[in-house]
Amino acid sequence: MNSGLSLWLKATGYSVSDINTITIVSPAVTIVSSLIFGVIADVFDAKVWLIVLTACLNIFTCIILAIWDVPTGLKYFAFFLSGTADAITALIYSWANEICAADAEERALVISVINTVGNTFGAWLPLL
Repeated sequence: MNSGLSLWLKATGYSVSDINTITIVSPAVTIVSSLIFGVIADVFDAKVWLIVLTACLNIFTCIILAIWDVPTGLKYFAFFLSGTADAITALIYSWANEICAADAEERALVISVINTVGNTFGAWLPLL
């Protein structure tokens, strides 16, 4: 979802400098939400619920961006909120490590499969 932000900003006439500045917000949201979600997940052992919450937030942002005929402020909000999608990565990796803690080979296989599938989809899906 984030890859469309810079294209939309360019189409609306923003300068390259402004586009570079505005697109910083989404990674900042990723960093802050990763830290907050990580602390909440560890303190309350709520990984599953945080993964569900993150999925719901991103379904909401996808719906807004799919409709597209919404106020400009809502588009910005959706693009920026989509930064929470990357926060789920740390939760999934840590959860997989906890589940596979007893077997190092299983853990290595599971983590490498998660990494491979994630990078595989990240290579072609944004092009759609």
